[in-house]
Amino acid sequence: DRMRLIVPIKDTDELTNDEMQAMLEANFHTSLDVRYSTSGGKVYAAFLHPLGSLQDAQLIDAINQVASAASTFGSSYSAGSWSFNGSGGIRGSSKKTKENDDELQKEVLALRKELESQSWRNKKRIALPSYKKSME
Repeated sequence: DRMRLIVPIKDTDELTNDEMQAMLEANFHTSLDVRYSTSGGKVYAAFLHPLGSLQDAQLIDAINQVASAASTFGSSYSAGSWSFNGSGGIRGSSKKTKENDDELQKEVLALRKELESQSWRNKKRIALPSYKKSME
């Protein structure tokens, strides 16, 4: 009775030690309900929740958080507009381009429309398309 909302971000063999440290710190301070994780050679932004108690508003918020976590990977590692700051903060090693951010936002809007037009409660896993073109 759990569902996943995931966005692949990059291949783990491209992950630097600084990025790994930053994403682990973000899981504690800035990623809100989303967690950075790795599986099958990929880095993901992932939201997991019991399906039975998930409300529509929570799903929309989760979509926005996952999209934000993916688009800020390498910079602020943030899933939203507020965070719990630790000592020294979190610094990323690279910036994402505006084109990638715009592309991800289009994908988020398309997914939101799809979810509004059908029953999402039958899905166990919802995946936004890859954040990076190289992941396609």
